[in-house]
Amino acid sequence: MDAAYTGGSVAVVKTVIALTEKGLEKIDDIVCHFFRYIHLLKTDGPHEWFWKELGLINDIRIQQSDKTYSVTKISSLATKLLVS
Repeated sequence: MDAAYTGGSVAVVKTVIALTEKGLEKIDDIVCHFFRYIHLLKTDGPHEWFWKELGLINDIRIQQSDKTYSVTKISSLATKLLVS
């Protein structure tokens, strides 16, 4: 889910699911599983293992990121902040 807005008792969530041609052939099953997962989140809440796994994935991304790119990106952002 890439964006959410909550106002009062209304919540809007935008979800983007990219599918291959094979995935498009099973669109009904995929939509059904998506809404089952939403129901699971509503009834059971998010599971702790998910957040731990997501944290591990982010740690791996950081460890494997190109440090040269990171320095270049930081330098670029710092320059933009100085100009602002």
